[in-house]
Amino acid sequence: LAMNSEYFNTMFNSSFSESTKSQIEIEAEDDLALEQFFLFFYTLTIPTYTTARLISLLKLAHKFQVPLLTKILSTIISAEVNSHNCLTYILMGDVISKEERQTSFKIAAQFFWCISRQSQFFRLSNADLEDILQHPLLEISDSGHFTSLMYQYFAGNPPKNFRKYLQPSFLNKKINKLGGVIVCFFVDGTAKYTSMTLFAVQSFLHFTPHVCVGILYANEQSKQKMLNSLPSESLERIIWKKISDPHFQDWNPTQYKLDLLQFVEGEDLAFFDTVFWADSDIIFYQDITKFLSDFASSNKQICFPPDHVMFDENFAKTWSKEHKKVLIPQACFMGFKAEIMPELFGKWKEYG
Repeated sequence: LAMNSEYFNTMFNSSFSESTKSQIEIEAEDDLALEQFFLFFYTLTIPTYTTARLISLLKLAHKFQVPLLTKILSTIISAEVNSHNCLTYILMGDVISKEERQTSFKIAAQFFWCISRQSQFFRLSNADLEDILQHPLLEISDSGHFTSLMYQYFAGNPPKNFRKYLQPSFLNKKINKLGGVIVCFFVDGTAKYTSMTLFAVQSFLHFTPHVCVGILYANEQSKQKMLNSLPSESLERIIWKKISDPHFQDWNPTQYKLDLLQFVEGEDLAFFDTVFWADSDIIFYQDITKFLSDFASSNKQICFPPDHVMFDENFAKTWSKEHKKVLIPQACFMGFKAEIMPELFGKWKEYG
């Protein structure tokens, strides 16, 4: 320990009382990180862990002055900074290097619409928040969400030096519509369809890395199953909403598309300008960021990409026989602008 740590070298080779004790107490927030910290001195290895665990190790390396471990962890972490963990790095302050902090602020500015929906956002200092807002790469989803966010952050009274960020002259130059987009899935709790939804969500998270995901869930068990199976670094991108009571009796789960309204209405800040629905049997195999952004930025109100149902004459014919008012609420992937959803979904429910 003394060979690799100035902290322990001073402790054991000085007049401190610890130098004569056979046992000393070391406290840490993360017990497993502390165990791996001491294991490093004897094995010089770092197990594969989540970013959060690596950060805990880095804090210990910094606290106990272990330059070799600090250098190794800093190299690993700097390669992993993204929109899901950059706030954690910012909150670490001087524990990380100047370059890592600069990278974290850059990513926080670029993906402000993502980081502003994370709980850690409200732990930022005023100085850190202003550094993000002053960054030339700052992008926000819309002025309404940004203004609400600032008033919530400052408990309803933004200080004078922050009010300039609420002016249209500032906001209009920073808007990026992609931040107001969410792609939603429904997990019904059954073994078959929950597994299908999981694969669909995982493929979307992997190929489209900076768009929020909404998950409508039937019960706490189905939500927990998804939580246990999804990558932890992606969880900050996900907004969960429990489905309402059935809209119709004796009708299939398609009806829960009507619960997409939960992502555009409500008192919290998790509301969006553009909402997409993705069926459980979809698999994404490439980044669809441009497709989502193009629709969000357009003046179109509804997006129905052609799929197999639209070309299935038998499906349409059977549906029209069974329903007096023919509105086929079926497409594997569909998108809506928030401003038309209340009226459109009201008509949809009426036709059901």
